[in-house]
Amino acid sequence: MKKNFSILFFTLFLSSFVFSINLFSYAGAGVLPYCCVEGKAYFFFAQDGESKNSLWGDLGGELDVERDLNPEDTAARLAYEGSMGIFSGHSVYPMINFEQGKKFFKDKLDRNMCVEYPQEPSYCLYFVEVPDKPMCDFVNCLYRNQNKLNIGLNYENYTRRTKFAWVKAEELLSAINKTKSKKCPIWLSSVPYLCKITLNSYLSNELRTPEAIKIIEKVINEGA
Repeated sequence: MKKNFSILFFTLFLSSFVFSINLFSYAGAGVLPYCCVEGKAYFFFAQDGESKNSLWGDLGGELDVERDLNPEDTAARLAYEGSMGIFSGHSVYPMINFEQGKKFFKDKLDRNMCVEYPQEPSYCLYFVEVPDKPMCDFVNCLYRNQNKLNIGLNYENYTRRTKFAWVKAEELLSAINKTKSKKCPIWLSSVPYLCKITLNSYLSNELRTPEAIKIIEKVINEGA
């Protein structure tokens, strides 16, 4: 009896240990959406309202140990919140449709379209194809969500991104090739702002990896 109990205890301890390693082996995760329109591929970037330098990035962020069991959970959750439910078609009531919206992204996550920057703990970046949505959808949705936040509703997660832009895939690839140094941020010409946007260091370094460049080239070829 004592022997069986010892084996059971050891098994539970080992499972918990493995789970902990899996859970804390990454710092965060996110989604870099893209779409293909009339033979052209575009990538979607968002400005983080909490960034001191007005930097832009993917739809992602840090691991939430109370909500996320793996990188896929983190990426899907933050992609849905960051896009305010627009890509999944739940922008009117994003909080009510949270599980459906999260599933929309989670079903699209593919490890073959994922890049992990070589550091400990790592950040998992997933490239996900989404429907083409105009900028006015994001501007109008953000305005509505900010009004809801102002009257006391819990819409912080749906108002964190303050600006949005589509960038041509060729422009992204060209910018990556021009800034090989890890110390240099990637600058991009955005649509529709017709100005330069600066990517945060995490995303810049992720996009410089050979794996990310191969994925971007694949997206360009598939869109053509």
